[in-house]
Amino acid sequence: MDLNALRTQINEIDSQIITLLADRQRIVRQISKLKRAENKAVYDPKREEEMRTARAEMAAELGIDASKIDKIFDLIIDWSRSIQQDL
Repeated sequence: MDLNALRTQINEIDSQIITLLADRQRIVRQISKLKRAENKAVYDPKREEEMRTARAEMAAELGIDASKIDKIFDLIIDWSRSIQQDL
């Protein structure tokens, strides 16, 4: 495979990541509406810890540095919380 073909694959993967993030944020908005209807807090430390543990385990299984995945999910979780607080 040549460099351009590999870069094309990277571009396709990046597009998929962005599409999945958009899907995730739509779901976050739905969760926010449900939490408000049920008088639940935006921040759920137990849920976040469960998510972080599961993501770290998945990263380890795939041979990915779990600390890098944790940093990525820090951003995603912060973004999700800010969406929930803004609604």
